[in-house]
Amino acid sequence: MRDRKPNWIGRIRGTFGNTLETIVIDQPVATLVQTQFRTGLEARQFSVVQTGAAYEVEGVIRKLSSIQYVHIETNIEIEVLVRSLPSREARFAHVYSTRALQASQTYSVLAAVTVWPVEGLRGFTEKTLANLVNQALDDRALRDALRP
Repeated sequence: MRDRKPNWIGRIRGTFGNTLETIVIDQPVATLVQTQFRTGLEARQFSVVQTGAAYEVEGVIRKLSSIQYVHIETNIEIEVLVRSLPSREARFAHVYSTRALQASQTYSVLAAVTVWPVEGLRGFTEKTLANLVNQALDDRALRDALRP
């Protein structure tokens, strides 16, 4: 639902709002989000299997983008659904969202604008996503929906 290329996460903008650099990752954003949820569930002692599960966790990435202009801003919004299997009856649905801001720290000066290195913007985006996934997985209502 992001209306972006699968591996696009954001852009660095110049003084006049022009794009200086587009930020992409090596894998689709959907894979990144899925991996973060899988790792988080396993760390919380939830069994994650491909077949034979009692419940299915689905997600809709409504928004995941970062922009560096004066500061870095990352916006993420993910709808999480838990369904009973095999009926696919909904047990839980909630939208988790976050907006994270960070001032430039490591930078170079380009066209009189403070610009983070691309790796810093990617890292900040992934850290913000990890925080949102942890927030979701620590939600008691979601955890209760995953238990028989």
